[in-house]
Amino acid sequence: TPVFGLVVKPADGLAFYANRMEGFEKPDPAPATVGASPVTNSGAVFSPVKTKQLEFGAKYSFGRFNASLAAFQIDRPRPGVVVDPVNAGQVIYGLTGEQRNKGIELSFDGELAKGLRLIAGGSLIDAKLRRTLGGINQGNDAPGVPEYLVNANVEWDLPFAPGLTLTGRVVHTGKQAANQANTLELPSWTRFDLGARYVAVVADKPVTLRFGVDNVSNKRYWASAFEVFSPDLLQGAPRTFKASASIEF
Repeated sequence: TPVFGLVVKPADGLAFYANRMEGFEKPDPAPATVGASPVTNSGAVFSPVKTKQLEFGAKYSFGRFNASLAAFQIDRPRPGVVVDPVNAGQVIYGLTGEQRNKGIELSFDGELAKGLRLIAGGSLIDAKLRRTLGGINQGNDAPGVPEYLVNANVEWDLPFAPGLTLTGRVVHTGKQAANQANTLELPSWTRFDLGARYVAVVADKPVTLRFGVDNVSNKRYWASAFEVFSPDLLQGAPRTFKASASIEF
């Protein structure tokens, strides 16, 4: 929910903005077990928690091109478990700290030449654990948040084949912590996707056919990591073929 927003346009095509937003999230109920340890407060339901976001930046449009630069900060409570001091071998689930993500985002899009379009962006992210219970892991990198992200998408309308567009995408993700103690780290990875789109008119209705191949090189990688109750890794999808058709009425 926006709490504060401001936009200033000092010149044509140029805008500066700032905003502050707050939201509510509903934490998951306490699980029955964490690994082999029973949870003392299993099934406990928690009140919604507040998240806060600050952002300021600038947008600039010049001819067929658009660019934006923004800085942001996001604070959100983080769930976790602690050892139950009364019941041996058990743990207690609760909101045990806070995660703060700070970063800078840059994006660019435009038509480089007739029928050739580019959409690209990147971000630098500093995600830290804060206000942790007992100071455990405080100041460490938050699991599952890469240090940086870079992506680029290209579309080319083939001049010798009206209605046919070739597409390509590259995604590069920096290294990221895999657990709250920062004793495990996932390396950076890069993925390439290719595809095509064909638009035809059938019975006076636009029909779009799409075909794509994600992870063309069939690269094996760990896409991300999570740790709430215990460290978990998300494996990147292998080479994947996709096809679809749609019609506009």
